[in-house]
Amino acid sequence: MIERSRGADANRHRSPSIVKPRDAVLVRMATHARSVAKRLLNEWHRHNQPIAHDQVPAESGLTVADWENMAASAGS
Repeated sequence: MIERSRGADANRHRSPSIVKPRDAVLVRMATHARSVAKRLLNEWHRHNQPIAHDQVPAESGLTVADWENMAASAGS
């Protein structure tokens, strides 16, 4: 009886550190997704020049003044 209670106490002490298999899979999937994204980004940079931040809205026809107007109207 004493051995069982010691064993039960030991298992209760360990149980919070055990990772459920589903959680472990989710962690591995997220890690894999980050590595794939990083690899794709590096590949893109090998073939393309970086885009300046001010050119991104200009490609959609927006100016800096447009962004400032949108920011001012969102704050009010």
